[in-house]
Amino acid sequence: MDILFEIFLEIYGELMMLIVPESKWTKKKGAIAVVAALNFIGVLALFLWGVVLLTDNGDVLGWIPIFFAVVLSAVQIGLGIYRFIRTKKE
Repeated sequence: MDILFEIFLEIYGELMMLIVPESKWTKKKGAIAVVAALNFIGVLALFLWGVVLLTDNGDVLGWIPIFFAVVLSAVQIGLGIYRFIRTKKE
């Protein structure tokens, strides 16, 4: 289970880094990086909260925070891929 969690974090981290600007830091690009980092922390917190609800309490409502974590991850990864493609065209 630990190996799967590490693989998930590694892949997610690499995909998240697509949205972080690489050169010429400005206030706008710095704000994007801060929002990406906060989103990552929020997704991780939601996921862990859902897992704790499912495993410790046996509560089926634990799927709700996991669902929102997956949706936020998909949105962030999608924005990162969109930004990556857009910058490669320029």
